[in-house]
This record gives sequence, structure tokens and C-alpha cells, in this order.
Amino acid sequence: MLFYSKASQYALRALSYLIKHSYSKPCQASVIAESEDIPKHFLSKILQKMVESGLLKSLKGPGGGFVFAKDPKDIMLYEVINVFDDFESDMQHCAIGWNQCSDQKPCDLHETYKKLREHVKQYFQSINLELFTEVSLKKGGPGDDTQYEI
Repeated sequence: MLFYSKASQYALRALSYLIKHSYSKPCQASVIAESEDIPKHFLSKILQKMVESGLLKSLKGPGGGFVFAKDPKDIMLYEVINVFDDFESDMQHCAIGWNQCSDQKPCDLHETYKKLREHVKQYFQSINLELFTEVSLKKGGPGDDTQYEI
């Protein structure tokens, strides 16, 4: 079960790449797409949407590409995800698919899922891109099953 879309996943991967490989100098979408195995056309749209939201800047011409519009320490995961997803609304869906699931008329998983949703929201609101990237660098990438407490 995912709490956000493929666009948000790709955005987080692209931003993580920028921090690790191109923190202050422009990086072209094609370089990120190839390195992160993201379809170039889709990534271009994602990067442009992040420019429109004020997370990135797009620099034109030779040596151009994408750079951060603000310090990654000031960008929370929640902010990135909300560029592509209506996180608040998406998190209100019933865990088993009921149309009407609430505190007054709960499904069997309502209380457990409600706590999980709140925990996920708090996590995304409390982790900035720099910390997110530091944790992924410590883990060693896909396949490393080391556990880190955040």
C-alpha cells in the first residue's frame, strides 16, 4: 500500500539525486532520468511542476538544468508529495474501500489505519530532503536491510 503516487516517488528520487550529485550546479533532466531509471518525458513534466511550485529553478542554455530554488533543509517530504498528490484527501480513504467510513461508522480497520495515516503524515512533515538523503546514503541503497530510526 502506497500513500502517494508514482510522480511523487520519481520526484523524491530526482531530488535525492540532485542532493547527492549536483547540489549547487545545474543538472539536466536526461542525466537524472538515466541514472534513476525514470522515463525522461515523465520526469521532465515532474521537474517542471517542481519549478512551478518553487522547489526547483530551471536554468536555460548551455550548462543549464535544474537546481534547488531553496535549501533542501527547508523542503519537507510532505511539501514534495503535495505538489503531485492531495495527501490530506488521499489519506482519508477507507482501508477496506468503504465509501462511508468514519469515527461514527468505522470499518474493522478504521482505528488502526487512522493511527497509521497520522504517523505517516507526521513523518513526512518532519523529514526534510537533506535528512532523507543522508539516511538513504547510510543505508547503502536498494537491498540493504539495515534499519534506521528517524
